[in-house]
Parts: sequence; C-alpha cells; structure tokens
Amino acid sequence: MVCNKCNDVVNATIRFRVHLTVQDNSGSIDLKLLNQQAEYMFRHKADYFKCLEEKENGKKLLQDHISSFINRAFTFIIPVPPSFARPNVRCTVNFILPVD
Repeated sequence: MVCNKCNDVVNATIRFRVHLTVQDNSGSIDLKLLNQQAEYMFRHKADYFKCLEEKENGKKLLQDHISSFINRAFTFIIPVPPSFARPNVRCTVNFILPVD
C-alpha cells in the first residue's frame, strides 16, 4: 500500500469495516461490523475477500459469497449510546450470535 501522506510504500493489514442495514417487521437499524465481528459472521478474514475480488470474475464470486448471508438470522449485540435516538447514527456491533 502507498501512504497518502508521505507516498512511502508501507505494509498494511486489510481489515473489515462493514456497514449493514438490518430490518425486520418492527423497523430497521444501521449497524457497523468491525474486523472481529465481520470475520465471525462471514467466516473468513478480510484478506480472503480482497484476494477473491482480485480474481477473474472476482466481483461475482464476492457477491455470491456475501449473498449467502442475506436472509440468515443473526442476533447483534450492540451498545445503546445516548446518540442512539438521533437519525443517521450507526451502532457498532459488539458481538454476533447465529440463530438456528
């Protein structure tokens, strides 16, 4: 990777930051998954998806993998900060539990 500030080549760790809108019949909420929670949910590290995307037909492979998680049931454990009631606030997920 190239540093935007100094233009030096640096080693970078690829990490997740996934923005989700989760909805059910009671409404919707915007969530943010960081590295550990996204790895748990998607069952792979972020660099796996980066490599997948760089392959021929990679965008379709990536889309197919991510689509397999749509309509699955998960329980998202989130903090409820004071700003929760404001519009356009995205809550960071602390933990994810699959629902069988």
